[in-house]
Amino acid sequence: MDIPPAWVDQLVDGNYPMKPELFDGILDTSRVDIWTGARIPPMTPFDTLKLWLATVFDGYCQIDVAKDAATEPLAPAGRPPGDAVVNSTSIAYLTCPKITESRYEFRAHAFGPDATTLAEDLADQVRTWEHNHRDGPDPRVTTHPLGAPDHDLPPGRTLDRAHARITITWPHPADPDATYHSSRPAPS
Repeated sequence: MDIPPAWVDQLVDGNYPMKPELFDGILDTSRVDIWTGARIPPMTPFDTLKLWLATVFDGYCQIDVAKDAATEPLAPAGRPPGDAVVNSTSIAYLTCPKITESRYEFRAHAFGPDATTLAEDLADQVRTWEHNHRDGPDPRVTTHPLGAPDHDLPPGRTLDRAHARITITWPHPADPDATYHSSRPAPS
């Protein structure tokens, strides 16, 4: 697919080591598509999905596609991608095309040598969010001093930032007072 690189932007958090040269020609590989089964009606917020994906994937990012590049090979049904996951060789991203007049469904797409695995992982995490967190209790976000040792932090995903450590803990949907629920192990 001849999409000029300037037409696709990848926005990552400062803590993820990016090597953009690994993605040269990645959009020329075959696209993998996986339906997630997670459906939403129009005008439904799904902001906790974004946070869930950022919590469980080290390579979570946003991709932005120039309007002229939002064609079928990259953005099926003209829906530009946004939430994405990268690893060292591949990229997977979500679209949410309309499947009926009153429903949209999240769909994972991926390019690269590890496309199938990455798309399956992304689709599985969308299903986990759908089943456990979409209508469940909100995550708990706590901030700690930059030098706080791991053993002093609550269980969950810890993100180190320039001036603080932020921990995101997802309560168990059946027991909002439970201290930890995630697809990643608690820090030891």
